[in-house]
Amino acid sequence: MSPRKSVEKELSKEQILNAARNLFSAKGFQEVSMRDIAKELGCSHGAIYYHFKNKIELFNQLLQAGFNLLDSIMENIVSDEHSLKDILLGFVDFGFKYPHHYEIMFITKEDAFLLHSAPLDSYKRFEDEVMKFNVISSEVYFIFVSLHGFVSYHLRSEQFLDRGMTIAEQFVDFLIKNQQI
Repeated sequence: MSPRKSVEKELSKEQILNAARNLFSAKGFQEVSMRDIAKELGCSHGAIYYHFKNKIELFNQLLQAGFNLLDSIMENIVSDEHSLKDILLGFVDFGFKYPHHYEIMFITKEDAFLLHSAPLDSYKRFEDEVMKFNVISSEVYFIFVSLHGFVSYHLRSEQFLDRGMTIAEQFVDFLIKNQQI
């Protein structure tokens, strides 16, 4: 058995968030307790409570951090000259590079997620950027759902993972072509 960390300061919020993200992604929010997170980190559950009031607060910080990361990546794309394809591939690339973030941000069905404003705020920024390419709001939604389905499928299936962004580019080209018909 590994020795427990004796001082809460040794354990950073970031370490806790990373462990919780991985556990929530693998097992689901309801199946993970603060004790499970502590066990994963080799510390007491009190050390987790030192940083977070409860599991909902920890989960909300994970959501916010994930959407902040996605928004930052998308902001980097749109701050330079860019195409619709760049935006769509940026979203897919985020899902492929950060699968545990993506799982928590877009696949979870937890009530805590439904009460958080970050998903809607992030989607609104995505919608605003895509609409600059003369795409109407309902079509932005269809594009987003298509991208989400693509990423979710590929995170769950190993069939195409070796093709990664190559197949993503083909898929995005398909979406753009069909949007313009």
